[in-house]
Parts: sequence; structure tokens; C-alpha cells
Amino acid sequence: MLEDARLGGVMHASFGVHADEAAAPCISLLTLSDIDTGAPTPALAVAQCGLRMAGPALGEVQAARFLTLPCERPAALTTCLLPAPPQRVSDVAGLLPAGAVVFQARVAIARPQGSRVVITDLTTTAVPMADEYTEIALGVAGTVSFVDPDPRPQADVRPSRLLEALL
Repeated sequence: MLEDARLGGVMHASFGVHADEAAAPCISLLTLSDIDTGAPTPALAVAQCGLRMAGPALGEVQAARFLTLPCERPAALTTCLLPAPPQRVSDVAGLLPAGAVVFQARVAIARPQGSRVVITDLTTTAVPMADEYTEIALGVAGTVSFVDPDPRPQADVRPSRLLEALL
């Protein structure tokens, strides 16, 4: 399963369990992924990704909108209720009651160049706390930044003789 996630672009995954108001266990999964959309520009990449996330294949869409994040990259938020996983998954996990739906908040953020998009994805069984989980997902997305890992030194710029003559 972890290898499938890695092949699907997942760079990080965190799993959490907490109790709800009735002391029943709630499960949460946070993933950060990097995918290639094939789009010609970063803005189009996030738009295409946002449209795919808001499509009917993912479940019942609660909200879909474009965002402005501190990193100033094009971004889109989609929240939805996902259908219950197959019974065999529930049986293996042992944590989800049969037929349980889950809430998911996804934020797609365009990388500075090319067609790649970073996705923060927060999924939880705590459906009544959907608004709180959306705020958490937005908070995580707000921490995303892009730094060139191999910045090229800027070439020495020769002063302009014309500018020197004018000054």
C-alpha cells in the first residue's frame, strides 16, 4: 500500500486517531503529494486539478473554489464527502463501521514552473467536524512554500557606461 502511495506521488503521510464527542475513535489521514498534470502553465495545472477534484467521481462535493495563499501560487480547495470504502477495506482496517462516509479537504497548489501541482489532502471519519478539518487543511496549505534547491548565482552585471555618463 505504501509503495502504491509513493508511485501515486505521495511525499508524506501522517495518520491520527482521536475520540469524538461519544468517545468513538475518529481517524484522520494527512498526505502531501506531488503530481504532474501535463498542463502547459502552472495556473492551468491547478485549474485542471481543481476541476478533477470537484468531479463526481470523488463523491459529494461540498465546496470548490480558488484560493489565495501566502506563497502567492494559484491554488484550489475542494471539500467532499467520500463514499464508504469497500467492505473488505473496512473489515481489514477494523476501524470504520460498514457504510461510513468520510470527509476530505484537498488543496491543489501550482508549483512555480511547469505542470506539477502539490496537493495537501486531509481525510477524516469525523464528518461532523468538516469545517474544522477544512480550516486545518487550509492552515497546512498556507505553510507551503517553494524554494529553488539549487539557485544559480547571478552573473556579475557590468555597470552601464551610458548610465554613468548621464549621472
